[in-house]
Amino acid sequence: MKIEESAKKCLDRIVQLYVYERQHKLVGIAFGGTMGNERVFVDEDFASVSIRHHATDKTYQPDSLFPDQGFLPVEALISEIEVWGLGGKAAKEVQSSYKKREELFTEQRRKVDLKTFGSWDDSPEKI
Repeated sequence: MKIEESAKKCLDRIVQLYVYERQHKLVGIAFGGTMGNERVFVDEDFASVSIRHHATDKTYQPDSLFPDQGFLPVEALISEIEVWGLGGKAAKEVQSSYKKREELFTEQRRKVDLKTFGSWDDSPEKI
């Protein structure tokens, strides 16, 4: 599937960029602006949003995004998020396969084989 291949390439590139960064970056979703100076930033927990004023931004129109914003970053708590899925049937199938894979890994982590830990006879504390 072309969608899956391009998504994997994009994800690999993002991971590669993140791994080789010298300074720690904030984790979350960013829109507009430049890396490290994003226009809209939602933190990793989807708990808060930060909106910055940019004089030049190719994603959004210049100037403030809401009235009386000023030039300092504005932070707010997020009370509700609405998510739209626009990928179609093929994207839904890929998403379902990823969910099944994650569920399988979760089930495997829940099962602990005590035989792999050895027995009392193998313990160095046995006298």
